[in-house]
Amino acid sequence: MIYGISMLLFVLGLVVGIPALRRMMYMLTIRKNSGTTIGNILSTKSAMNTGGWLMGAVTASEMVNHQRPLVTYQSPQGREMSIEVVPSNFLSRRKYTVGETVEVRYDLSDPWRAYLVREWQAAARDVWLGTAMSVAAAILWIIGRVYNLPF
Repeated sequence: MIYGISMLLFVLGLVVGIPALRRMMYMLTIRKNSGTTIGNILSTKSAMNTGGWLMGAVTASEMVNHQRPLVTYQSPQGREMSIEVVPSNFLSRRKYTVGETVEVRYDLSDPWRAYLVREWQAAARDVWLGTAMSVAAAILWIIGRVYNLPF
């Protein structure tokens, strides 16, 4: 029983931690040569909503209760740029509203590569959460081995 819980925690830690780590690595590449600006949220509807899903009855983003805000911001050259934010982090509590102003960090050499500053903290939290789950899994496995608990 303890080994099953340990494996479940380990897999859950990987499922939470690896995507967050990938997001953080992407954000770190942008941070090397970045600037910040203010953006506006135009829409919170997902691009997946346009065609419908399951014969138009239910959209995919409604099934998983995700918002995918479309954010517009000004590039250093004065052009209007837009990004769609995918808040696919674990236990997301952030809600975006249409018309809200948000801080956007973008790559100065490639201004279309950008992310919302608030998403950095969420990714860091998910990396720590995934690491904590994996460590807890290892501790439970070691406890099972030390006390010779049956598989």
